[in-house]
Amino acid sequence: MPRLRAAAKKRKEDLQRKVQLKLQAKANRKEQQEQKAINTRMKASREVFRFGGPWTLNEVSVKLNQLDAVAARQALLAQLRFHRDVLHSKGEKMLFNESRHGVVHSLDILESHLREVLELNGDSTEEVEAAEDVLIYRDLTDVDEDVRQRKSDVIQRLEKGRKRRLATQAKESLPLLEASPSDLVGRRVLHQCSEDGGAPQWYPGVVGPIAKHSVHPHRVLFQISSDVCTSSAFFGARC
Repeated sequence: MPRLRAAAKKRKEDLQRKVQLKLQAKANRKEQQEQKAINTRMKASREVFRFGGPWTLNEVSVKLNQLDAVAARQALLAQLRFHRDVLHSKGEKMLFNESRHGVVHSLDILESHLREVLELNGDSTEEVEAAEDVLIYRDLTDVDEDVRQRKSDVIQRLEKGRKRRLATQAKESLPLLEASPSDLVGRRVLHQCSEDGGAPQWYPGVVGPIAKHSVHPHRVLFQISSDVCTSSAFFGARC
């Protein structure tokens, strides 16, 4: 019987480990995708502000007249990528492309595409100014903070999942422990402990020897040791 329980426990632990690895891999892929999207938006923002920020429809001709052919192409592509990657402007996919069927667009075509995008999206000066407010002052520190926050959220979700699994394991093992409370000795559990007279809180600990025996399992008193304190606890400690 003990060997069967040990084998079942090992299979369960292996399954839990595989599930946790899959969840971690999924979280890592999502984080990489989000980071890639952030990098794309940052690059598009830096490029567009090299040429005075997002242009309005009335500014297109004025801005282009100030640039040579090479810079004009770079500026038009920067404007189109900004509308695609940052503002998510409306328009057919081909309007935002640099070429079609392997043929690079001319300046005139790129300009006409930009004008069409601006017309389709209302050419709102207020929206452009709002985009500038968001993007000009968003530096790498802010982006790093976003990444840290997402990592923290993933860790919290994994921790909640771990606690749910531990709670399930505790419920499944409860009948066995009620039949033989001494099996708790040596196990890690959560137990309530009051530090320096404060409100009781749950702390991890290790079950020590039985301090008081009883015919009723829930009245058996154990010695509990942890980093916070050493105390006694009845069978009801969460294992």
